[in-house]
Amino acid sequence: PLQASALTAALGGAGLDSSRWTQEESVLPERWIVYVGKFPSADLLNRKKTELRSLRVEFREVNAPALQPGLALGTYSTETAAQTALQELGRAGVRSAKVTKEREEQRTLAVRLPALTDTERAGIEALVLQAAGKALAACP
Repeated sequence: PLQASALTAALGGAGLDSSRWTQEESVLPERWIVYVGKFPSADLLNRKKTELRSLRVEFREVNAPALQPGLALGTYSTETAAQTALQELGRAGVRSAKVTKEREEQRTLAVRLPALTDTERAGIEALVLQAAGKALAACP
């Protein structure tokens, strides 16, 4: 919200009224996993992978740095769904897993400036970087 306010103020200060740009908010929801780890060594990680394969349990390596090295045995949009999966995995013989949040909800705001001239772009590029902490990028 503070970055968005600073950015819209910077655009207005550069002479671009609100009819020249749009804002699009998106939400990446929180994500829960059934997790095993953090493993103190590669050897222990590999042993756990072998054990899970023998139990026919699918897994993936975790992307979140705070949880590495670790394995996700499932990814869920709610804690309740992850807890249910944990119980099922327990019945399948998995004993060392737990439920943890892999990612917090993330809100982003994209500001689109569809008709900037090269001169306008050059004039506001530094303002946008200062206000939003990100450089202008071409839209896909």
